[in-house]
Amino acid sequence: MKPQFNVFLLIGFFLFVELNLDAQSVNFTGSEFLGCPTDQSIKINIIPGSEIEMYYEYGTSSGNYTSQTVTSTVEAGGPYEIELTGLQSDTKYYYRMQYRTPGGSWVARNEHSFHTQRPTGSTFKFTIISDSHANYVAQYQQAISNVKEDEPDFHFDLGDTHMIDNTTSQSAVNTAYLKQRDTKYLGGVGSDIPVFFASGNHENEEGWNLDDAFSIAVASVKARKLFYPTPEPGGSFYTGNEDPLTDIDAATYGDQYREDYYAWTWGDALFIVFDPFQYTMQNPYGAMAGEGSDDPATGDRWNWTLGEEQFNWLKQTLENSNAKYKFMFAHHMLGGTQDYVRGGAVPAHMFEWGGNDADGTTWLFDSKRPTFGPYPIHQLMMDNGVSAFFHGHDHQYAYEVRDGIVYQSLPQPSINIPFNYYSESNEYTEKVFSSTAGHLCVTITPGQATVDYVRSDIDEISYTYTIEPNSTSPTYNLTMAVSPSGSGTTTPAAGVHSYEENTEVTISATRNIGYVFDHWTGEVGDPNSPTTTVTINSDKTVTAVFAATDIKLGDVNGDNVVNSTDALIILSCDAGLNTSSFCPMNPGDVNEDGLINSTDALIILSKDVGLTVDFPVAEAGYRSDVTPCNGCNSGN
Repeated sequence: MKPQFNVFLLIGFFLFVELNLDAQSVNFTGSEFLGCPTDQSIKINIIPGSEIEMYYEYGTSSGNYTSQTVTSTVEAGGPYEIELTGLQSDTKYYYRMQYRTPGGSWVARNEHSFHTQRPTGSTFKFTIISDSHANYVAQYQQAISNVKEDEPDFHFDLGDTHMIDNTTSQSAVNTAYLKQRDTKYLGGVGSDIPVFFASGNHENEEGWNLDDAFSIAVASVKARKLFYPTPEPGGSFYTGNEDPLTDIDAATYGDQYREDYYAWTWGDALFIVFDPFQYTMQNPYGAMAGEGSDDPATGDRWNWTLGEEQFNWLKQTLENSNAKYKFMFAHHMLGGTQDYVRGGAVPAHMFEWGGNDADGTTWLFDSKRPTFGPYPIHQLMMDNGVSAFFHGHDHQYAYEVRDGIVYQSLPQPSINIPFNYYSESNEYTEKVFSSTAGHLCVTITPGQATVDYVRSDIDEISYTYTIEPNSTSPTYNLTMAVSPSGSGTTTPAAGVHSYEENTEVTISATRNIGYVFDHWTGEVGDPNSPTTTVTINSDKTVTAVFAATDIKLGDVNGDNVVNSTDALIILSCDAGLNTSSFCPMNPGDVNEDGLINSTDALIILSKDVGLTVDFPVAEAGYRSDVTPCNGCNSGN
């Protein structure tokens, strides 16, 4: 339980009143605020304006409260957070607060409700908003109203919500966070709908801000922990960040957890909220959008990182889940199309997200992340059946699909700062709306997930698409290996790959210079062929074994010299003349296209007269799977 903390003087102007005509009525900052639902519990945060005694009463029927918490004393300004425990799973509960000033009469606040964890096979909804930018206009209020009408089990806010740019004190940061407790805004859904947060860039929790004299990043974490229930790691329901932030006073804030990334399962779905900010320690873009200028731009988009601990947590979370749906949430991806990070599916092949450098083709993941490996984030998503990645930051509705994964950019809930980063002319982009506003409502059923774009500027559903569930067939691991190390490569690459039961996987081995393919070990269709198959009916390990060779490519006649004599033999063979005495002529395949013909002869002749050729002429190693010339007896 988070302790009481007196912030009354910080919030005076922002006390949003829920009045009762009883003489003992007390002003509250908004309403009750829910978070961290599980199969047996939920947390409730409240901020009273005066010292009160209070308890919650709750039950499974409206107005019929069969249980209650102990009576607690809460200081003026709170906040005060309590956890209801001992609940039944898959159950709708109704609750209300009873409170009084010391010695006064008891006052009942409004009744609210929530639902505990759904079992597999259930139908339920969740909703998403991003980038409100603290602009409390009519469209944002309409979006909040639309979320309430959807009646989701929980709601996601993907950041740039608590705008704390250029704040210089904890009290100023607290004030910004308290604004959203207004019942017209997030406070309007939080009393009945648990809210999960992913911080945005305007929450200023970037790692490069953590060491400032006044750390706006630490202040942001503190305010989030005070005023909003967020998942703590270490329990059986939520996993998350166990790396403490020592600048947080545990006595004041309950613990030192950052509460910036976490995951849980609900019904048939795995939910993962991750954080691209706190472990990105170098600023790649400098001063922008009022986020401060104390850290100049250094490096490039490889700066953006989950950090190794979070990366491994994400990998393990995905690999350990057999959920039909797997959803990932964050304010933005890593890397993107510019240093400030934009885009979704289009830059998914670059930087820590996809492994390639800014040119899109130079693989640098192994050198830039030598201890993360072997695969970047997008490949982990592909290998582990991620259904969709929902993100904000780009202020535009854009539905994209790449490698079977939905990349969904969220619009703002109100048309405030419209961007135009997406186009349907892109091969990955399915649908784009420009200069529109709203939220997403996702309905999960065992058969499909339906994603509705609910507009707040015109108050209608403007677009809908569906996501198919992952197969529920058992999966097994195929481990690919190479022996000796460095002798060649395999497809799929060396490492562990997951496949559904009875999948037939085509595998192939490609030698490096100085080696030839010899055989496969393990259960394969043809152990002597460099291309064969594996049937996945259990965990399998197969190894491509290569043998070293000193045969020189192009040395057809075996005199250990590659010259025009070898070229003449190949030309004769290609013309149909009998050159069977030199068969097999595998080393004659200089350009490694699987054929021995006049093209190889031309390359050898060019090398012999001193021209530069882009082929391994005279180097060790050769293909064993070649088509011989017309004049070579393939049986030799």
